[in-house]
Amino acid sequence: MQQRTASSGGSSTFTISTNQQHGNVDGAIRIGFGKHNGKTFEENPRGHLPTFQEYAFSAPPATRNSLSTSHLPPSGGGLPTYDPNRVQQHSTGSQPAMPSYQTPRTLPWQSTQNNFHNQQVAGYRTKSAPAASTCQNAASDGKTYNFRMEIGSNGSLKLTTGDWLPRELWRALSFETPLLRPVDNNPGEYVVNEALMPNTSRAKIIDKVIAEAKKLPGVAVVEPIPQFVLSVLSSNPTPTETIPIPEAIDAIQPPLKPYQRAGVEFALQRRGRCLLGDEMGLGKTLQALAVALAYRTEWPVLVICPPSLKFVWKDQILEWLKGHVRGDHIQVIMKGKDTIQSDAKFVIVGYPLMNNPKFQTRPNGSNFQVVICDECHAIKDSKAQRTKAVIPVIQRANRAILISGTPALNRAAELYNILYCLLKDFPSESKFHNRYCIKEQQHIGKGRVVNKWVGAKNKEELYSLLTSTIMIRRLKKDVLKELPEKNRIKVPLDITDSKAQKVLAEVQQAQKTMRELSKESLMNGSGQRSEGFLEVWRKTGEAKIGAVKDYLDYLLDNDCKMLVFAHHRSMLDKLEEKVDGILQVKGSSAGKNYGLIRIDGQTPQTKRPELVKKFQEDEDIRVAVLSITACSEGLTLTAASVVVFAELYWVPGTIEQAEARVHRIGQTKSCVDIHYLIARGSPDEAVYACLKRKKEDTSAILNGEVETLKAHDSPVRFGGAKRMRPITDLYEAAEAAVEEVSETIPPAAKRSAASIDG
Repeated sequence: MQQRTASSGGSSTFTISTNQQHGNVDGAIRIGFGKHNGKTFEENPRGHLPTFQEYAFSAPPATRNSLSTSHLPPSGGGLPTYDPNRVQQHSTGSQPAMPSYQTPRTLPWQSTQNNFHNQQVAGYRTKSAPAASTCQNAASDGKTYNFRMEIGSNGSLKLTTGDWLPRELWRALSFETPLLRPVDNNPGEYVVNEALMPNTSRAKIIDKVIAEAKKLPGVAVVEPIPQFVLSVLSSNPTPTETIPIPEAIDAIQPPLKPYQRAGVEFALQRRGRCLLGDEMGLGKTLQALAVALAYRTEWPVLVICPPSLKFVWKDQILEWLKGHVRGDHIQVIMKGKDTIQSDAKFVIVGYPLMNNPKFQTRPNGSNFQVVICDECHAIKDSKAQRTKAVIPVIQRANRAILISGTPALNRAAELYNILYCLLKDFPSESKFHNRYCIKEQQHIGKGRVVNKWVGAKNKEELYSLLTSTIMIRRLKKDVLKELPEKNRIKVPLDITDSKAQKVLAEVQQAQKTMRELSKESLMNGSGQRSEGFLEVWRKTGEAKIGAVKDYLDYLLDNDCKMLVFAHHRSMLDKLEEKVDGILQVKGSSAGKNYGLIRIDGQTPQTKRPELVKKFQEDEDIRVAVLSITACSEGLTLTAASVVVFAELYWVPGTIEQAEARVHRIGQTKSCVDIHYLIARGSPDEAVYACLKRKKEDTSAILNGEVETLKAHDSPVRFGGAKRMRPITDLYEAAEAAVEEVSETIPPAAKRSAASIDG
């Protein structure tokens, strides 16, 4: 038996097994328990309606023939009443003892008076008795349903309940009258056999049964582990041997922290093929270089990374591997015409240039045996050329160290290529999507429907699969106790009259667009975001610039350095202008020459390290104006302790990456304040709601527990009270649009070069 156990802080431990029995169900993963009145099923096993002894069950085929006719209801109809004091011990093999019956009631099957009993029946049917499917006519009472369902890979289904079943679930369970029987004479617990066996006509009902059960509040559905998961676990067993750390790694100065050393050991146990998924700021680069050093005989090393990080990698290699690598041993590929040097020990290539075949192999045509893939979430899109180029390079390498603090930026589907790269016998993308993602149909244009894989499901199982095979992930709160807590603040902004009036018309026009949005979609058929929403979003940023300026002026009264993030180029331009004006005034009164830096998608890669150094070391450089998408990765800006999002971005991983520019090793301030500036009644509110929901999904997958963006509301509203008045109609229009779609969730998609930076 192969067994994997995983646990997460505060949650119950669960086990994945290839052949372990869970009750009478083979190969299930126990996810949790239903709740009623705040108590778990185990604490409140009997529920509230009715008592379990009032259930009636039919006999299994092997036993039915041995029962006397006196135990069956008369052919004229009626419903048998179970007498718990009279049990006939008719048992065959592992079958439980079956009940006998008192004198049957004469109430009609369809009567209102008999609805109570109809709901108690569990699959009762004989040739001479009316079908028990009449139970489906019983109305749902709307109460919290308190039961647990376990679906086995052997086709059985186990249901433990302390309440009546709702009509739709009963209808699904009653398909072709599947045989139900009590489990080990345990009242209220019964099994459906045969109905869900593979390769039978009844197997098709399993999806409907699961879907109906999941609709109910407080219900835990325990599903079987798919065969492809068991095959992956079998082909990629958890290593048990301990691989000693080479002396060369022990000699690195300053030495690795204990958790970093544990990360290297994890990678070495897996023969150098793993995902370093530590939260941003924990030193994944150092761990990857240490693992590469352990396989020095297999060099050269290919480092694949975002173009903006190529020189960051060169600096890190020189810092941590001094004595092993000289500057002339490191080649940074700058353009397609470059040729890999035969004596290079490290070759650093940006993702775009990996499309060129000559950078996918060594100069002699052989494969790179040691590959480091930084920010590996960049290969999430299977259709992208970069993904098609990078995956074979990783698969052919003996050692492949993938790095990302946010392996899933948005949704579970983004993890597929990472797993596919590193694991043997990994299944097709469609199997992965069906198991761990939610399929959503989106109506595009006239009569066109496309399927999108959004969100996440079976999150605990996916987390266990990741951590049992390839991923090691630690959080800053667990390993860096000295780091300050993040203090997130949601700051409501009012919009000035003149700008608000212009935005109002756009918001009203966008209402129709927003109503049509699904939970995960602002996409049209070509993959572009809704132009209507993009325009409203951009204009919202422009409209709130006055209020943003007021808030930054307020923050800069304090002696601190800060990062200010925005998304659109027009917003970055205005921020640079406004912040520069504020710093000029404050610097003049303080006798200082305050300044700022700006880094966006148009900043040359060669200049970024110089700008970062200037911000880190020059006390008079108070502000860094940054593009969210261009600067969320690879920059260390720990001289700041304040982060301001003048605009939000709908990808939680990108937001967290941006926050991690200051919340990382090297941060010495006592707290890190993060300010989300949200214009009331604008698309900001929908984007913020999107972030919260997506964060819950990705944290469950990657961290094993559900987390959210915890931000408390600022007690102060900004926007310049003297020159503002509430624009009630604007707020109501936007809030109505957001309310209609509950939590509108724009997806990541291609950016418009004309309006979006990065």
